[in-house]
Amino acid sequence: MDLVGIPFIFPGVSGVRCLFQTPCLDKTKEGTYPNDLGNHFPADIEKKTFGRRRIMKQANISQLIEVEQVHGDVLLFESEPTFYKGNASGVTQQADGISTTKKGVGLLIRTADCQPILLAHKSGHYIAAIHVGWRGNRIEFPQTAVKNFCSYYKVEPSEVLVVRGPSLSPAYAKFTSFKEEWDEDFDPWFSIETETMDLWELTCFQLKSVGILSKNIFSLDLCTYLLPELFFSYRRDSKCGRQGSLIWIE
Repeated sequence: MDLVGIPFIFPGVSGVRCLFQTPCLDKTKEGTYPNDLGNHFPADIEKKTFGRRRIMKQANISQLIEVEQVHGDVLLFESEPTFYKGNASGVTQQADGISTTKKGVGLLIRTADCQPILLAHKSGHYIAAIHVGWRGNRIEFPQTAVKNFCSYYKVEPSEVLVVRGPSLSPAYAKFTSFKEEWDEDFDPWFSIETETMDLWELTCFQLKSVGILSKNIFSLDLCTYLLPELFFSYRRDSKCGRQGSLIWIE
């Protein structure tokens, strides 16, 4: 079976697997992307489910949990599957993070420049997936998500491992209206000369500020803007699909 993405395994964490989808590898001669995980196929169930069924087959799981991502700071716990054995029950809950302790249930985040961040406790018993756009950074969602994850499962931040998937690199995270969109607390990550924001470093700082250890933060520094052969990018194309980032417990 063809690989549908980039696999990642947290060192020393038994039974937890991650997969970062590369949907643009499968562009058809007609210029379509069958593995697009965007929700813009409301009337075509086959198109909407094909990519999900394929990534589930790759991961050898039968259930997915997704949410309607709204650039907020809500992390849901132990939600019911929204996609089960090829059948979609519909994504109705609004949030930007999901977590579970259940084996064989994939947590799916969809992005096209935003940062997909996957978390796992060192025991391999608790996992989460969060969607962090620049608005998520601004409202400190990485910190909120880690705090709530640790509080709910009664674990310490120092015991949590994190991986950030492919997303918009610092060179292309341009903000021409920085003063209107951010406040002065974020000045250290903004370049006045290039009007760009280092969201990668900002996220790393935010994670460490709530107790995640540097040695437990992993990054796939692949720029979605610069790699059209692999990834969708909203900043590059405006109208585009979405790639998925998946974490599950075997």
